[in-house]
Amino acid sequence: TTLLYLLYPDLFATAQLPVTVDCGEGLTRGMTLADRRSFLEDGGPRVTVLTDVKEPQRYQEILLDAMARLDQGA
Repeated sequence: TTLLYLLYPDLFATAQLPVTVDCGEGLTRGMTLADRRSFLEDGGPRVTVLTDVKEPQRYQEILLDAMARLDQGA
């Protein structure tokens, strides 16, 4: 998905959100957490987060076409 965003940014909706990485113990260790609560003013550094695929059919076509070409050794 990241590669498709770089090649076709118009396919995606994005938001600038504060993001942290859970460094604590437990099941979520290493998980990336994006805070979508708008009332927080300083939630950490803001990064571009993909929030939605605007054109799911086109996204699927591009992805499947790329996979088919890889399978053919192109």
